[in-house]
Amino acid sequence: MKINSVSPVSFGKTAYTKNGNEYKKTNTFKIIGTSVGVASAAFTLSFPKILTKMFNYPMEHVFSKKSLLAISALLLTAFSGIGALIDNTRNKSRAHKADSTQA
Repeated sequence: MKINSVSPVSFGKTAYTKNGNEYKKTNTFKIIGTSVGVASAAFTLSFPKILTKMFNYPMEHVFSKKSLLAISALLLTAFSGIGALIDNTRNKSRAHKADSTQA
């Protein structure tokens, strides 16, 4: 068994088209989108505390916990989905390019 490298986060790997041609598959934007989504969800959940510190007035009662959780989930899903969409488009383009250069 040959191991070329060990990486905790894989940003891409070698994949093959239906015709058997090799191309570099990516998932970089999916990882970036998920990271941005987690950060924005954390910011959304801490938003009432930030406002409380800024205005020295308790703001926890302004936003309901359910709405903050729903917005956080929506942001996480949106950013992850956008990243996955970009990766999917890039992978299809790379696969098509690999098939056209080999033909």
